[in-house]
Amino acid sequence: MTTLRSWALAFVPILVLATIFWKPALFDGKTIIHGDSITDGLSMLSMQARSFRHLGQLLWADGVYGGHPIFAEGQGAFASPLSIFIAWIVAPLTGVIAAMNAGHWLMMLLTGAGMIGLCRRLGFGMMASAFASLAVVFSPIWIGSSQNLTIQGALTWVPWAFWALEAWLERPAVRQSVLLGAAVALIILSGYPQAFHGAAVYMAVRLLAVPFDADARRSWIAEWRPRLAMGALAVLVCVGLSAVQWLPLMELTGLSRRSAGIGMMVRVPLTDYLRGLLYTWPRVPDGHDYFPGSGSLLVMLLAALSLALPTPARIKGHMVAALVLLQLGIEEASPLFRFVYHHGLLPGLRYFRTVHLYIDIAVIGFAVLAAAAIDRLGHLPTVSRQALRAAWPRLAACLLIAAFVAVSFILVRVPDLRWTNYGIPLAALLGGCVLVFAGRARFVPCLMLALLIAECMNLRLHLFHFYDRAVLAQPASASAILATPGRDDKLFDVSLGGVYGFVDSRDPGEEDLARRMIEANCAMTNTMWGLRSITGALALPMRRQVAAENRIRDEVTGKVDRPPGVRLMDLLAVRFVAVDRPANMPGSSLLWGDPRLGIYFMENAAARPRFQLYGRHVSVASPDAALDTIAALRSPALVIENPPEKPQAEPADDPAAGDDPPGHFDILKAKSTEYRIDVTADRPAWFFVADANYPGWRATLDGKRAPLFSAQLLGKAVAIPPGRHRLDITFVSSTFIAGLSMSTVFLVVLLLSLWPRRRSVLHSP
Repeated sequence: MTTLRSWALAFVPILVLATIFWKPALFDGKTIIHGDSITDGLSMLSMQARSFRHLGQLLWADGVYGGHPIFAEGQGAFASPLSIFIAWIVAPLTGVIAAMNAGHWLMMLLTGAGMIGLCRRLGFGMMASAFASLAVVFSPIWIGSSQNLTIQGALTWVPWAFWALEAWLERPAVRQSVLLGAAVALIILSGYPQAFHGAAVYMAVRLLAVPFDADARRSWIAEWRPRLAMGALAVLVCVGLSAVQWLPLMELTGLSRRSAGIGMMVRVPLTDYLRGLLYTWPRVPDGHDYFPGSGSLLVMLLAALSLALPTPARIKGHMVAALVLLQLGIEEASPLFRFVYHHGLLPGLRYFRTVHLYIDIAVIGFAVLAAAAIDRLGHLPTVSRQALRAAWPRLAACLLIAAFVAVSFILVRVPDLRWTNYGIPLAALLGGCVLVFAGRARFVPCLMLALLIAECMNLRLHLFHFYDRAVLAQPASASAILATPGRDDKLFDVSLGGVYGFVDSRDPGEEDLARRMIEANCAMTNTMWGLRSITGALALPMRRQVAAENRIRDEVTGKVDRPPGVRLMDLLAVRFVAVDRPANMPGSSLLWGDPRLGIYFMENAAARPRFQLYGRHVSVASPDAALDTIAALRSPALVIENPPEKPQAEPADDPAAGDDPPGHFDILKAKSTEYRIDVTADRPAWFFVADANYPGWRATLDGKRAPLFSAQLLGKAVAIPPGRHRLDITFVSSTFIAGLSMSTVFLVVLLLSLWPRRRSVLHSP
């Protein structure tokens, strides 16, 4: 009870401050709208909330990228227990917008709880644990990550994984191994691979400290077999529980544009990272002068102080891990990152276009070091002259560290900073010295926690601006499209609506920019209104989708001069195009526009419908050949892919047939993962769906399996012989089924193994 009470008391500051932070969204009917909160978070949460009765739309989304295995992407976190709770329990009660904001608040609390558990496991007191919790959750970079549900959801479980690791290192039993594997599995299920990758690197570096701890070294040498077995069990539990996510993800990765790696997206100067580590700006500056980090000179000074105080080897393990993650997280600004990246020394690193998320994880290590320092200071004995003489090397080291950090602070300082950035660390330095020399060192943790609370309240409680939820209402452009006969066709966005995501939430023009983005149906927002799009905002679009998007963009902007009717955009049913100003597109006319916001929609009259019947086809061997063949078409024809390494039976066209329709069809069912069509063909024909092909799609004709071809680069087609036929095209993901089965079996077995058993009492006669 004492441990529980101290844990609860340590949790109070994070509960109070997090509730104050999210108060406008929790109690005043407001919402955040910046960053990825709309384009990804709200869009995919809405999709998941609607999926309760039709889970198939989470496996295949026909509303983005011209058809996409969105579950495999992982960015929706559809397999995360926390996301399921928010989408299926909270959203029906509060609405999706309120559920999104409540989810951010809940993730803040869970992160803080994980940090408290980690610090308590490391032996820190209540005040030091509360300090570390606030240092992480209210660091500017963790607050900034709160605009993306998936990123925040994945980061939420990182402290829990480190907590489980420390418990496993102390006692590598079955229970601890299971909890460690489950905690890491939660990171994977949360759907942001960088979080898992960074956490795995951190834990691996943390383990390198084991040989430097004499007690731990002896324990490992004496018990290396059971430790190895328990480590294997933890890995097995992690792999098994998360199989439902990583198996489909691996399949999609091999077909995506990142299958051969991808370059880094941005480069930030080292001074910008230093500014972000040492102080919090009251506003986001013009230009890239600052990259968020811990944002606290107080935290960084205390973390540096731990280097000069007697520190256990396991705490030094966190120090080294934090420094390594920081070096990797600042990317090209670090020589270590450049060496590791360009020599391919860290598996998986080349698949990410940015690893700034590693800085979030490094902040956990800095918070642990700061907590270790104030906990150690709280246990210092009364200072005497003899003690000062004996401790002068450490005192000198402390002064050198303080001087180094202070000089760094001065070198990267900027004008217009609030006094808190300077005053709080100065108060901590003076107050800490007074308490230590007065023999009241036990009050140092209380002082440091109070100062950090003051710093958070002054600098970081209002980093987000909240807006009325009406800003997220259905846009007029979507209403205009839904009222058009071609509403089932696709839209394409070439506007600059997406730039809103790079604007600070406190920018006075953000609300108009958000409305502009929503009116453009940018990124994933079209899915909230039931519209389909060729574009999207996910990390793993298929290679063929990227090729199609590039070609359509060139057709829309006039870089490719092709007559209406045979352009790729026409063949793929792209009827609506979002532009920044009315465009002179052949075969198109203005459908809707808002001059104030600078967004217009053009309607492409030459677009073919989503379901088409062809009497003539051309066979090619690859997506590149399909793109070239489509570019040379003089009249509409179906271009199918039939690779020579895996040839399928391909019926010949009727050479005597003209350009008349080869028959007709009726759509009986059209869902995201299932199509049922009655087709009547007067001669050999091809039925085409303008929805991307992918492993798992299959076709049956009159109940018998029929070859399904990738067609028109981003669609699929089935050959239809003369006569009347019933055609079914369905999606069944074998990787999802295998992963779900594996995860379910592991979950059941683990729950049974951890279930408390009653002890039977035998009575002798």
